[in-house]
Amino acid sequence: MREMQANLELSEQLYEKELEELRKLEEPFNILQERYNQIQEKRHLAEEKRNEEIRQLELKTKAAIIIQAWWRGYSVRKTLKNKAKKAFKNKTKKTKKTKKAKGKKTK
Repeated sequence: MREMQANLELSEQLYEKELEELRKLEEPFNILQERYNQIQEKRHLAEEKRNEEIRQLELKTKAAIIIQAWWRGYSVRKTLKNKAKKAFKNKTKKTKKTKKAKGKKTK
């Protein structure tokens, strides 16, 4: 019985030492855990910011493409319209010259 009692007391002493050691280690662990959480939060915020910047850049790029396409279309239509007007003017000038030539009498 004494042997069991001694064994129990020894186990209790070891348990108390381990508890004390655990308490000593909990404080630095908690500090490190807080730092880790802060770092993770900073990384998360940086990633969100980066993703938002990428989204904004894609949006601006898409808008620029639409504006450029519209401008190119406008420019081409304007050029074609001017060419059509010039061609029409040249055609009417030629028609007027040929009509004058036909209407003239030569002796």
